[in-house]
Amino acid sequence: MSVLNHLDQLLNETPALYNLNNIIILIFTLIFVYFSHLIYKLFTFNEIVADLSITKWNDKHFDLKRLYNRQDLPPHYPNGWFSVLESRDLKPNQIKPIDAFGVDLVVYRELTGKVHVLDAYCPHLGANLAIGGRIIGDSVRCPFHGWTFNSKGVCTQVPGLECANLPKVQIKVWECVEENGFIFVWHHSEGEEANWFPIQIPEISQSKLVYRGRAEHIVKCHLQEIPENGADVQHLNELHEGPEFLGTVVNRSKFYNFVTKFLRYDWRANWQPCPAPDQHIAHMDLRSTYSLFGYPLMPFSLDVLQIGPANVHLKLTIHFLGEMNGYIIQTITPLGPLKNKIVHHFYTEPTFKSFLFSKFMIYGEARMVERDIVIWNNKKFLKQPYFAKHETPLVKFRRWFSQFYTDKCPKHEDW
Repeated sequence: MSVLNHLDQLLNETPALYNLNNIIILIFTLIFVYFSHLIYKLFTFNEIVADLSITKWNDKHFDLKRLYNRQDLPPHYPNGWFSVLESRDLKPNQIKPIDAFGVDLVVYRELTGKVHVLDAYCPHLGANLAIGGRIIGDSVRCPFHGWTFNSKGVCTQVPGLECANLPKVQIKVWECVEENGFIFVWHHSEGEEANWFPIQIPEISQSKLVYRGRAEHIVKCHLQEIPENGADVQHLNELHEGPEFLGTVVNRSKFYNFVTKFLRYDWRANWQPCPAPDQHIAHMDLRSTYSLFGYPLMPFSLDVLQIGPANVHLKLTIHFLGEMNGYIIQTITPLGPLKNKIVHHFYTEPTFKSFLFSKFMIYGEARMVERDIVIWNNKKFLKQPYFAKHETPLVKFRRWFSQFYTDKCPKHEDW
């Protein structure tokens, strides 16, 4: 008891010191909690989702036919493979409704893991198979009257009818493949079968690289504007010279101009279409240096493949405290005329350094893409622009991209 009495007497004699100690402990506790939260957010952060389509383009007074004359726009939906769903979003024995390239679809996965894509509406009375439909083996059963269609689109069961009396009716089956974490569907306005396919990335399929996160953006522009950005070499040092933390570059602030005088990206790129039989692919060699007062802090390169109209593989090599490698996969899903969804998946090596860097990679790529989106959302597609003499990659791109259009592709006057 004498020890406790002594302590109590000591505290009573030094109340100011006692209160100061409590305040210091409280301050350090708050700092610890705050930074613990930041560290937690850093380690768990792996996704950015943003609908940036809320602009004049989808204002209630927006009139597509007023903005564009009859022949101003190429078709809304090119021919090719389009991602309709991410693999992680479709579990075994699960069925989902999808809206892509102006069509309602139903996507389902068997218990075996195989994926199938059909037209959404039952040819009997038009019920949406994805809304209450059931998966039975490789087939889907309509929730309205129980008509059942197999993965080839053939009606295999109608309650109350024997097999011999089944109606000769089919539902359209869409060719699909699952690759690199995405479910792709082949779309061709004239019904031609696929003559090329999405490319598997061995480093991902063999688990040499691990998934780190994703970014998703909804954009209001013509689909062609998005891949055309890759061939637009000149825009890189105009729109993407500033560090990511400076945000977008519309109405640049004095602070933005001040920072980019000593901290900036310098870009160099070469875009070329590939020869046959890979004429559906274009290649870009993209190199950049992040520099401080001209001293290179982080040189990096991107080996880019544009595969068809809506799929891009970006192989990333970064030199910072050694070498780091990774992949960024970009897919575009046309949701409607002048409305597209862009999804990026990020992969890096399974090291702690790469794990930490992946957080900045997800954030940085999203911020850079959003600079482009601000431009896309508020520009008009020009079918016959004026190109400067040094912009030959853009001329080549438009010639290359035209292969994905055919005469029967839906045009703006069809909407």
